[in-house]
Amino acid sequence: GVPICFGAMRTCALAVVAAVASPGAAVKWFEGKRKILPFSLAPGVSLTVVSREGQKIAASGDATEHSLLEIGSLSKTMIALGLATLVDQGDLAWDAKVHTFFDASFSFGSDDWVTQHLTIRDLLTHRSGLAEGQGDLIGGLYPSEQLPQLLGGVTPGNEFREVFDYSNVGWALAGEVLRVASNSSSWCEALHSRVWGPLNMTETFCDRNDVSAEKEALVANVSKVSPCDGHAAAAPFFRRNTTAAAPHLRTYTFVRTGARGSFAWGAADAAGS
Repeated sequence: GVPICFGAMRTCALAVVAAVASPGAAVKWFEGKRKILPFSLAPGVSLTVVSREGQKIAASGDATEHSLLEIGSLSKTMIALGLATLVDQGDLAWDAKVHTFFDASFSFGSDDWVTQHLTIRDLLTHRSGLAEGQGDLIGGLYPSEQLPQLLGGVTPGNEFREVFDYSNVGWALAGEVLRVASNSSSWCEALHSRVWGPLNMTETFCDRNDVSAEKEALVANVSKVSPCDGHAAAAPFFRRNTTAAAPHLRTYTFVRTGARGSFAWGAADAAGS
């Protein structure tokens, strides 16, 4: 549903080790923490110890600059960047009416006034009236290209522009505006051509079907616990500095649901947007 991406994340842990006896002690501390909650649930973490002169003197961890992690709602930032390129070119305005990008079948709830006055800015600032979670199921069942025709059946839980309420669907609709305004086949193609390509971000993808075959091995496959697994023990409640051991966790397997560019069924659930 909401635009979700896999991206190569340059991850690091920055530690002040002035009081640590040696770099080896810092690595030992890091590796010990990696085995307990909540650190054991992270899909990938790495530590680098550098000298005051900037020299790398020790390292440990399972994430590299090429690891592909599901970036969740950071994908919203990508959509905003794509839209901003159009604004910079003078081809789009933040206060442009959303309905002008779609045909007459577009409807935003049952209030025609809201449909006619909803702007891109309303979507990006979470003030469209949609309550958190409203419409998310649509994104898991239908390709985003169908969203403009389906939102007429969703009655916003809030008054238009009255409150801030976080909305994945609002940003998914913004992604569709990006698709149409950039004359692209999908919001994904728009991001590849307008953002990732110019920045040489060759290891960033839109969803599981978009990940190229040669990059598949880089996907960190520990980001989602299976909700259907009745055998795994429930994770105990953990507090800061707990020493409780992490429970055994099963996760979704990276499975393509179609060819590159096709709708990734269930992507909103699997990618944790």
